[in-house]
Amino acid sequence: DHHYGWVVEVDPFDPLRPVRKHTALGRFAHENTAMGQTKDGRVVVYMGDDKGDECFYKFISNKKFNPKNREANFDILETGTLHVANLSKQQWIALDHATNPALKTQFADQADVLTNARAAGRAVGGTKLDRPEDVEIHPLDGSVFLALTNSTGHGNFHGQVLRFAPANGDHASDSFTFEVFVAGGRQSGITCPDNLHFDSKGNLWVVEDYAATEDNV
Repeated sequence: DHHYGWVVEVDPFDPLRPVRKHTALGRFAHENTAMGQTKDGRVVVYMGDDKGDECFYKFISNKKFNPKNREANFDILETGTLHVANLSKQQWIALDHATNPALKTQFADQADVLTNARAAGRAVGGTKLDRPEDVEIHPLDGSVFLALTNSTGHGNFHGQVLRFAPANGDHASDSFTFEVFVAGGRQSGITCPDNLHFDSKGNLWVVEDYAATEDNV
C-alpha cells in the first residue's frame, strides 16, 4: 500500500546509476518538485500534493550543494527536514518527529511521519488547499508560485495561482507572506491552472486542466 507516492530521481547522464527513491521528501501525490537554494547553499524542494484539501510542502536539505563536484550531490536529498505550510500563521511547520510533540503522540517514528505525510501535515496544522498542483520558483525574484487547480466542493470552480515570498528572500526561512496572484474566472481568462512555467524574461505561462463540454462552456 505504501509503494507509491514518492519522489524518484533518475540520472539521465548515467543509465547505470540506480534509481533513487527519496523518502525524506514524504509520501503523497507529488505533482512536481521545484528546486532552489537557501542563502547558505542548502537545497530546497517545494512540492504540491495533487488532491483536494491537501497541503503545500517544503524540504530543506542538511547538506550544502557543491557546484564543483557532481558526485558529491547525489545524496543531498537523503537527509533534511520536511515542512508543511500553515497559511493562517504564514509559517512553515517542521514535520520532525523528534522535536514536534503533536507528531510524537500520533506517529511511531520519523519513518511513520514520512510514510503518512498527509496525516502528519494535518496533525501539525497544515492548511488544506484547493488541489495544490504545480509549483515553480520565479527565476528573477525567487518568489514561489503555486497552482491551485480548483475545488468544486468548496465552490471554487476556476482555481487560482498563489505567490509566496519567503522572509528575507531566503528559502530557509520558517515564515513567508503570500497573495492570490491571479484568480481564475472570466475576468482573468484563466481556469483550473495546473502546470506553470517561467520563460527567460520572467513571464508566467499557465497550462489549464480543463475540458470544455456543452454543459460547462
